[in-house]
Amino acid sequence: MSKYNFYYDESEHSRKINHKTITAENYFDSFIAVVVGWLSNNQAGLYERYTVFESKYEHRKSNGELKSTTIKQSQLKSGFASLNADNLSLLEDFLTLFDERILVYYAVSSKIEYIIHQLFEDYENSLLVDMDAMKYSITKAIVSYQPSDIMAGMYNNTGEFIGLLKNFFTGQIEKDKANKTLKQKEIEQFSQILLLLDDVSTIKTIDWNYDIAFVGFKKFLNEKGIHDYSITIDQEGENSNTGKAAERVGLCSISEADSLTSCGIRMADMLAGIISKLLKALHNALEYALPEELIDKKILDKSWFIVNERQLA
Repeated sequence: MSKYNFYYDESEHSRKINHKTITAENYFDSFIAVVVGWLSNNQAGLYERYTVFESKYEHRKSNGELKSTTIKQSQLKSGFASLNADNLSLLEDFLTLFDERILVYYAVSSKIEYIIHQLFEDYENSLLVDMDAMKYSITKAIVSYQPSDIMAGMYNNTGEFIGLLKNFFTGQIEKDKANKTLKQKEIEQFSQILLLLDDVSTIKTIDWNYDIAFVGFKKFLNEKGIHDYSITIDQEGENSNTGKAAERVGLCSISEADSLTSCGIRMADMLAGIISKLLKALHNALEYALPEELIDKKILDKSWFIVNERQLA
């Protein structure tokens, strides 16, 4: 079987998931990792095609590279519907590059969930209780409602954290009762959490775990039956945390390269950035502006759906 060449990049990277990080104005909870790849005998043709694409947008390059930052977050405020003609053309040309020869893997991981899993690592599934579902519900509640005392309590005093969680879920259940038709499922979930909450573990590390994305990628390779491959990572510097993580999960033939010299890394960067901006736009559009809105259904504004044929395609 022929060898595959894979290229990795990421978006919304946070080295440390501490209180300062998750309360920063520009914080986004999702970490996005993207890997693109192809058979090595297809590389020359794909690189040539990508170079032609980049040359068309020479005027949008920054420091010699066409990066995902060329599309601003505001330009995707309403998803593809808010794209102007120039950005729509760029995205059309970029996405058209992806044909049956190109494999794509991407992972989206919650940074707060990473901390929650550490705090509740001793909570194990049983025949009666799905503790993974509980951890997910707690994470979703914190990300959605962003209770400041909970977000601080995760790091300050784990002994008091259970009390803070119980107070939050009890209070939210009372608020939800004002709209039981919509919030009945959430009331049930939060009530079960209150029954299960007992104790928490200490956070072992606030350093982001880069292994997470590569665990999924290794499974992807196994599902595809790919054993002969290389993976090239955007150059990091002396720490090489990403490369070390890939090694820890058992990947091989790992190297780093400057994105200036690698069309594959630039392609992964562009895709990671687009996914990130779309997820951010969805998050911003569905975010509650006022506390009293929390018991109402939040839906996307109709501006997301006013699209022409090109935007829809």
